Amino acid sequence: MRRLAGHEIAIGALVATALWAVFSLLTSDAASHYEVCEATKEGAKQAAKDCASYNIISFALRELGAHLEIVSALITAVATAFIARYTFTLKRSTDNLWASAKEQFDLAREEFTATHRPKIIIHTIDAKRIPNVTKPDASEIDGLGAVLLCVNKGRSSAVNVEIRGTTIASKSIPDAKIQRPVIKTVDSLESGIKIWTEIDTERSFQEIIAFKQPIYFVGTIAYFDKNQNRRETGFCYVFDFNSASWRSTEGKGHNYAY
Repeated sequence: MRRLAGHEIAIGALVATALWAVFSLLTSDAASHYEVCEATKEGAKQAAKDCASYNIISFALRELGAHLEIVSALITAVATAFIARYTFTLKRSTDNLWASAKEQFDLAREEFTATHRPKIIIHTIDAKRIPNVTKPDASEIDGLGAVLLCVNKGRSSAVNVEIRGTTIASKSIPDAKIQRPVIKTVDSLESGIKIWTEIDTERSFQEIIAFKQPIYFVGTIAYFDKNQNRRETGFCYVFDFNSASWRSTEGKGHNYAY
């Protein structure tokens, strides 16, 4: 067998070294590739697990969010209904309180007005003889008149007082709806003050006795209180032949005060 020369041994060593280096490189690369592949597989599995967990958590959160939205809507609806009910109850309570307060105020005002208003009434009415100037000694032909005494029995002044009245010979009580002529006016009548009013019937006692026809004295007293509320007192009297005096007729149509 031929012995290898030195340079052949050297070339062989170089080739062997090169082959070993290539083998080592390939082996290392294969190992790295394998590790990468294995890591990729494990990562994929973990990613799949993570993805599954994420999907479960995401689904749960979505479901929870949907339920929370429903619960929130229910809470909002209940709160809105409660607020509306509370507002309605509060408004009704406020309206009731206001109505009650207004009613109490109106009652107090009416009571104050009723107790502090002027009120003119007929105090007395007297028959009056009007002498006949042509025959002073003939008393039977004296004229018949009336003297009306009014008084403000209220607690405040009556203003713009207007007394209307007339005497009428009639078989029946005169119509209360007819406005009578003015016989006296007073600008102001203080509380407790009296006022006299006289009127002539234009009939003589002789005539009245002869015809026996009833003579009426009918009229009204209109005035205003300090709140400009119009007040009125109505009256109707008939002359009584037996007592020779005026007496009040019955019926609210003529005799009233408001």
